[in-house]
Amino acid sequence: QQKVARKVYYYKELLQKGAFNHSYEVVPGAAFGFTERILSSNHLFRFIDDRKENIFFKYVMGDVVPDIRKIKPQIVGLSITSPSQVIAAFTIGRIIKKLFPDIKIVIGGYWVSFFKKELFKRNDFAAFYDYVVFGEGETALCQLVSALNNDTPLSEISNLLYFDGGSFRESERICEEDVATLPCPDFSGLPLKKYGSYDGGRSCPLTYEVSRGCYWGKCSFCADLLFPKPTYRQKDARTLVRDIKNLKRKYGMKKIVISSPVFAPSHLKDFCKEVLKQGVKINWWAWTRLENNVTREMLELAKKAGCTSLGAGLESMNQRVLNSCDKGIKASVVKRIISDASDVGLKLGLQVILGLPGETKDEARYTIVSLIRHPARVGINSFFLMPQNYIFNNPDKYGIRKKKVTYLPFRFFYPFDNTEGAIGRRSSERMVAFYDMASGHGDSVKPSTQKHVERVKLAGYDEMIEYGKIVLSARRHELNGDYDKEIRLLKKLLKAFPDSAYLHYHLSSAYICTDQYEVAHEEAIRAGELGWSNDDIEQLLEACSEVLDDRRS
Repeated sequence: QQKVARKVYYYKELLQKGAFNHSYEVVPGAAFGFTERILSSNHLFRFIDDRKENIFFKYVMGDVVPDIRKIKPQIVGLSITSPSQVIAAFTIGRIIKKLFPDIKIVIGGYWVSFFKKELFKRNDFAAFYDYVVFGEGETALCQLVSALNNDTPLSEISNLLYFDGGSFRESERICEEDVATLPCPDFSGLPLKKYGSYDGGRSCPLTYEVSRGCYWGKCSFCADLLFPKPTYRQKDARTLVRDIKNLKRKYGMKKIVISSPVFAPSHLKDFCKEVLKQGVKINWWAWTRLENNVTREMLELAKKAGCTSLGAGLESMNQRVLNSCDKGIKASVVKRIISDASDVGLKLGLQVILGLPGETKDEARYTIVSLIRHPARVGINSFFLMPQNYIFNNPDKYGIRKKKVTYLPFRFFYPFDNTEGAIGRRSSERMVAFYDMASGHGDSVKPSTQKHVERVKLAGYDEMIEYGKIVLSARRHELNGDYDKEIRLLKKLLKAFPDSAYLHYHLSSAYICTDQYEVAHEEAIRAGELGWSNDDIEQLLEACSEVLDDRRS
């Protein structure tokens, strides 16, 4: 905001209308909106080379360049999975190509595949990299190394864009990997001890793929798997267990994150049986689909085989909404699975999308009320319209109209209007904020008081929208450092929802920022009593106690 006020040379790229309520969205270089604008701006190269304004420049010169001098690589690979990583990757590539012109730079990853057509047109981007690997990269990267060593034609390499004669060209071959023949993942050389754990533990969980693609592949909103949708392929259970045993032996790992888009229930069941058969001791987490064959017996089997948690996309508790987005699951089955998972002691994490095309006020409210006190950990997000999915390609079918906006070739999210009276993006954001406040248990799944749950269930749609609006305003004041204003809004909400762990936790944090440690201590204790996660509460209490002890002494 200070940079915008001073009108630095790239300030127009920072003026992102309707920016998301996340701290990184105000950081030049990491924000989605900033990235898609600066890539089409005349200021791109000036910003990349700006030692003062580019937040990644100092890091690259201080950390990356010394490593390059030490290792002396011939090829450097950069994986770009998100718009927030683009400027960092381009800065690394730019500096390496300037200081070490003989080193070849190859980029790949989700964002690269997402915008392959646009990258093909940008010959000036050759200042950042030499090669682009799109889609699956194992065979392509091996072929590229071989071609550079043996001086063979690049046109014969799979899944490759390469710079030749002043422009990028696309190779003639497309390749999908035979996952059954892929070797066990190799994490050699990575500083694994520096990585944290998804569950707060000290040991780093390794990631492992059991399959590629999605056997369902029909969800209208999904852009995780790009067009043309990849073929679904899976490894057999014995291969999975063999690889996991190798990873345990080599790295001493105790946890694994199964990173495939979906672990098919039947495939998951076979894996669990093989784990138990071979007596492998490992904790793992996976993403699956909430289908009828996810039985109580299968959940018990998964827990015995070391599963600590299962994640799944739920999207809505309303069957009409599920049908309209071609989710292919039944709300009644979901309720049964949630209950079964709780009974067997297996954690369940659900992802919900509010504001899907056509979702009405009553349907959105029903989802909120249905999930407000569940033994499952629920994360709710607003619907974003992105390219590379069925809704974007056929908006009329799903009742939306894309808004006219400035053409940006690397635009990741598109504004839209509903044509069928659905709740809309702004309302869905407020509903999500309301749910965060109402459910607010941090990383814990301990429910709040029954009184609080009943109060939430009484809230109508308009009331949820109004309270959600206040929550968003409080967040903005927090980001801006206006803690007194944040406190006033949180206390206003607390009058309506006195047993909200979310409100007590954030009040405690705001009071600490205004040096009101006695009341911050009280609010932290109350947030803990209402179920907020213990690690967060301990940090607040430690911060309060340290200052209060000093004052007493």
